[in-house]
Parts: sequence; structure tokens; C-alpha cells
Amino acid sequence: MGNGRAYLFYLEGNGSGLNDKVEGFACNTAGDFLWTGNFTILSNPTSDKLQLVSTVDVYKNCKLAWGDDRLDGAGIYAQDINPDGQLGNSIVPVELVSFSANVSNNSVELKWITATELNNSGFVIERLKTIDERSEEWESIGFVNGNGTTSQSHSYSFIDNNISSVKYSYRLKQVDFDGTFSYSNEVEVDMSLPQVFSLEQNYPNPFNPSTTIKYTIPNVTLSGVEGSRVILKIYDLLGNEIATLVNENKPAGNYEVSFDAKILSSGTYFYKLQAGSFVETKKMILLK
Repeated sequence: MGNGRAYLFYLEGNGSGLNDKVEGFACNTAGDFLWTGNFTILSNPTSDKLQLVSTVDVYKNCKLAWGDDRLDGAGIYAQDINPDGQLGNSIVPVELVSFSANVSNNSVELKWITATELNNSGFVIERLKTIDERSEEWESIGFVNGNGTTSQSHSYSFIDNNISSVKYSYRLKQVDFDGTFSYSNEVEVDMSLPQVFSLEQNYPNPFNPSTTIKYTIPNVTLSGVEGSRVILKIYDLLGNEIATLVNENKPAGNYEVSFDAKILSSGTYFYKLQAGSFVETKKMILLK
């Protein structure tokens, strides 16, 4: 017995003196049968079977083994039976493969994938808001239905539109049909950081001999932008590369870099910011 249910497995004879079937059933504490058809046949080839043993794991999967003489009189056979009475590989509880948060159009999209599910009613979406390093209480902001019991992979998503410019943490509260639950790992987004790339006009412009270029790197990876390597270069009118101001990985934030053109001649120059597929170019004038 376990988890509010009882299992009974036994060898059934056919009147010939042979125990030729392995059968079983499960019932709840009220005595109600839990499996379709009430009884499940785990093995029925005509052969003598003996010494049946069984065990139930914490996930309500049953495993059985017995002696069987169907071939040479000395065989050992086994069978798995899932919590729903189906034969085959044991089902494990909800196995979360991935859980991520991405910012898009001033909203947060949560995505997660399960490999398997067991008695999964669904997922409560919980959020924690942090303002000025002070965290509020976890709050429930939504619910996404699960897929019950399945050994197939499933993808889920949830969009949080009710956000402001603060830091958020998210977690999933996976709830079984019987009310038991478990929590996922947490993911975090910081809405106080820039959410889009930008490249500002240099200042001063025209300049002599130095100027400042400001740019922002967003908090999330935009569609088509791979990695976080940022490259900022200076070019002349003919497209010749004059200088590389930035060529490194950059976390989200606001940045500025100074460009000293004291060794260059007066004229028009260009500066280009590139991060993945994001590219923007602006013009500046050196006037000596």
C-alpha cells in the first residue's frame, strides 16, 4: 500500500495445476477500483509461474518479477505497470527540461518544456518583485493547465503583461491532481535595464579633437541577435577602418566611449555598432 491506494498482484491458475497468469488491480481507500477494466493482466502465456514478487516506488510505478518455465523451466520474467494501470516503462513525475524568461515589447514571456508528466494538474505562475533591493512576497499571477500523465514532451508558455521597470523573479509551482506540489528553479529579468539596442549621436558634433559615443545593450537577446559580443568601429568616407573602440562581450547596460581623433584630418567619419544581426551606423564630423 502507499499514497492512498492499495495494489494486489497474484498468480491465477487455469484449473490444470498451472499458474499461467499474472494479474493485479489497484484500489483506493474507499475500495474503488482505479484501473480501467478493474483487473490488469501482466502476463498470460501458458506456462507455470511461481514466486511472484512486486514493489511500488514513490511515484506509484509498480515493478514485478516471477519465475517462469515457458522456455527452459528456469526463466525470470519481469513487468512494469504505470500508475494508470498501463503496462510498459515506468513514468516519472513531472520532469522539467527547461524554464526561461524573455522580454519582448515591454512584457515577459515565460517558456518551459517537460519531458514527462505524472498526474500533472498544471502550473501556478509565481512572481517576486524586487524594488531598490527590497523584495516583496511571492504572488500568483496565472495558471497553465498540465497534461495529466504522459511520457511525451510538452511545451508551455505564459506572458506577463503587468510589469514595470523593476527586477522580477519567476518560478513554477507544479501541482498534482491530489494537491501535492513542487517548485521549479527561479528565473530572473531586470526591467530596469535597457530593453532595446540604441546608438546615440556622438557629442559634441562637430568635434575637435575628441567626442563621446553612447550606446545601450538590452537586457534580453532580441530575435536574430546571437550572443552578447559588441563591436564599435570608426570608418572614413571610403569605408576604410580607422579604429576599433569596442570588441568584447557586454552585459546589459548603458555605455559610453571616448574617441580621440587628434591624429586624423578634418572630414566626415562614420561609427558603426554591431551586435549579432543588429547593426547601426551614424555620421560624425571632425573639424579642426
